[in-house]
Amino acid sequence: MNRLTVYTQPGCASCGASIRRLKSLGIEHTTIDVTEDAEAARRLKAAGFQTAPVFGFGGSLHTIVDLSDIINQIQEATA
Repeated sequence: MNRLTVYTQPGCASCGASIRRLKSLGIEHTTIDVTEDAEAARRLKAAGFQTAPVFGFGGSLHTIVDLSDIINQIQEATA
């Protein structure tokens, strides 16, 4: 199964809401604070992302707009 990574930053309300949603659904994920991981921050910036959260899934990076689709894919794969 594809691993889900959530790239966050402190004070990001959407980050917190996304993580709470994933936890409430029992979806495993890795959280990376981009203010503490300079390499992750560089990768996101190079890919054109300027705000968090960003979701790494299926070999690609996604915005919060794609979160419901990601959740559906994970749930279908584990059903």
